[in-house]
Amino acid sequence: AQLPITQLTTIYPAGGQQGTEVEVQVAGGDQDSLIKMVFSHPGITAQQKMTPANELNPKPQPVNSTFQVKIGKDVPAGIYEVRVVGQFGASNPRSFAVGTSVEVADAGGNHDPLKAQVVELGATINGRADASNTDHYQVELAAGQRLLVDCQAQRIDSRLDGTLIVFDATGKELMRSRGYRNGDALIDFKAPVAGKYVVGVGDFVYRGGAEYMYRLDLRSGPYIDFVVPSIGAPGSNGQYTIYGRNLPGGKPVPGMVSGSAVLEQATVNIAVPAQAELDAKPSAYQALRGASL
Repeated sequence: AQLPITQLTTIYPAGGQQGTEVEVQVAGGDQDSLIKMVFSHPGITAQQKMTPANELNPKPQPVNSTFQVKIGKDVPAGIYEVRVVGQFGASNPRSFAVGTSVEVADAGGNHDPLKAQVVELGATINGRADASNTDHYQVELAAGQRLLVDCQAQRIDSRLDGTLIVFDATGKELMRSRGYRNGDALIDFKAPVAGKYVVGVGDFVYRGGAEYMYRLDLRSGPYIDFVVPSIGAPGSNGQYTIYGRNLPGGKPVPGMVSGSAVLEQATVNIAVPAQAELDAKPSAYQALRGASL
């Protein structure tokens, strides 16, 4: 018979902000005696959460499936691999996102648009979709202000087929989006009048549960759709054209339309690290060396 293998199904929250510490919970099969979380970037580390010593347990005891993750302030924003290590070895990889925005947790109780959770622009919301329900978040916008809402779900190994909806203060639907980038939704909305607006997020066929987590990025700043060319030679410092929305110094590109939005372009120089520097960065597999029990 084959021996069990440690499995990693979910991490929640599935990311954090640069330079902060976040408590995460992991779940999966055969996670006996977990001792480590190992990330593909050396700037992200984790320690198992411990309970304080008491009369019954004179030594601190590990909290089951809970880790304190520290994200270095120099870790670039992006999506990294993470594995857990336990009695049955290292698990399969899952995704862990690092962002630059303030992180906010879904407080719950926001399935009704009239009870939407109030959030500030520039925040990243960590949540989980519940079956047959939609989570709602309220933001304040000025007249003509542009709101960009990026839903990370399938990009971070979630089962959520995310659907985003924007409502006005009366509950009228103004915009809807699904499946823009790698199966994830994007909203690009300009407020017709000043006031409160509600963003709803849920699964396309109203599924939900622990594996239906999401990271919702609400911003009014720049958003990059793609870069041309999309690659660069190690050690080069070349010119690239960025296409996106709200780009500093960006100019509209007639005919290049995404939904109802005209994309902008900006030309920049990008320095690509030298090959030696790229080779020095440890991979997820290299990071697992020494991770055995």
